[in-house]
Amino acid sequence: MKAHNKLRCVTNFFTLQLTTGLVAGATNIGKYPEGEKALATLSKSGLFFLKWRAYANYKKELKGIRNAVGALGLVSGALLLIFGPSSEPSMYNALPGACIVLWFMLHFGVSFRSSVREQFSFVGLFLLGPWLILPFQLLGPNDVALLEAMVQPLEKLGIVVNSPYEAALLSSLVGGAMALFIACMTVLLFSAMPLTLLFLLAGTSRLSIVALRVSGKTAYNVAMLYFFVIGPILGFLVSKGHI
Repeated sequence: MKAHNKLRCVTNFFTLQLTTGLVAGATNIGKYPEGEKALATLSKSGLFFLKWRAYANYKKELKGIRNAVGALGLVSGALLLIFGPSSEPSMYNALPGACIVLWFMLHFGVSFRSSVREQFSFVGLFLLGPWLILPFQLLGPNDVALLEAMVQPLEKLGIVVNSPYEAALLSSLVGGAMALFIACMTVLLFSAMPLTLLFLLAGTSRLSIVALRVSGKTAYNVAMLYFFVIGPILGFLVSKGHI
């Protein structure tokens, strides 16, 4: 794990040094026709990426990712049905199931508010359900004790009810607490990944907007500072194992 982190640190450092080096040496590179053409291509590509991310609709992008995952799940599921599973455990066998789980998680993130309301509506159902059953039990045959049967497992904990009203209250409290716990866990589990992805999409969009507002001279000065001052210092620290 430590070696992996060090490799990632060196890779990031090398990428930054190479990028700022291109910016710092742009004047010399642009003296040649091939260099000028390459710089123009890089400039247009970078500007296109920044504009794409700056004006991106990240909610639509999340929907697009959800739809792409759903399509991949359908295709992989169809292939699995047509050709059958592989003899050994593989990603090919697990891909349809993984896509289904990812699709539900992304769908939860796309329609977050309605999904949360749907989850917590079950809490209200469990809270009110016993009280809706109570009138039917009181008006029905005397040998029907549905509410008492619902709380019967709690007798093992020493909890005894003496009337339908107590059974309804206990069922409401226990059922509501369980439903609330399940709803909270569902929201946490299903929203973590799509909200993280949404944060990354929105973050790159915001950073691209800021980058488009930075003047070329400021970007050049920052690149020069990193390449000639900050970069060598970081390189020395990396070589000595301090980073």
